Amino acid sequence: MHAVPRPIEVPRATTLTPFRLDGETSVLLLGAVDVHGASTDSLIAEATWTDPIDDLTLPRWEDRPSTAVAFSTPIRPYEDLAVLGFADAESVLPGLGKLGVHLGRHELGDTLHRVVAYRFRASTRFREYFHPDLLAANPNAPLDDGRSVVGPVVLSVLPLFRWSDGTEPEQPMARRHTRRAGVRIYLERPWFSSGAGELLACCWRPAGTTASVRRPRTSPGSRS
Repeated sequence: MHAVPRPIEVPRATTLTPFRLDGETSVLLLGAVDVHGASTDSLIAEATWTDPIDDLTLPRWEDRPSTAVAFSTPIRPYEDLAVLGFADAESVLPGLGKLGVHLGRHELGDTLHRVVAYRFRASTRFREYFHPDLLAANPNAPLDDGRSVVGPVVLSVLPLFRWSDGTEPEQPMARRHTRRAGVRIYLERPWFSSGAGELLACCWRPAGTTASVRRPRTSPGSRS
């Protein structure tokens, strides 16, 4: 056994869909989160949102930010993918092995409309093997509790376009105009939660296919 003070992998949601019926005070998060079960003891979903409050004792309404732990669920040692569903369950899939399903319910307490941002935190399985001083929180990093890793949060995605103009080969009287497209992704800090040389994996679905493909893209200098 090789104990580590933090999980080997940062939890990353591969897909996440909120599900809430009319009149319900809670929302279900359906999807899946990449985890490293051998070093991860639990998965925590942290939620942030802003409520507009019109307090009559104040001269005007104001926005009040809120934070909460949406839910916490134990991770089994064999899990590489934590599936979020309608109930806690464990099953065996032919050819794939064991699969753990976790109830991902966030109780809000009312039926108000909200736009909620979620991030996932993974806690180490080996806290008892380390001196408390080695697991102390970093006072300069509010999200760092010393014993867990937090998945990155995408702040914004901007489209990029580049136009190029040139001559057409073998057509001296013709001109060629070409447009190249891309995206720039900005991540919320803190960065380097997995160490130096951290990579950002971009997942997309090629045209004509039904399976998603993951290919690495990195720009550690700008984190975009």
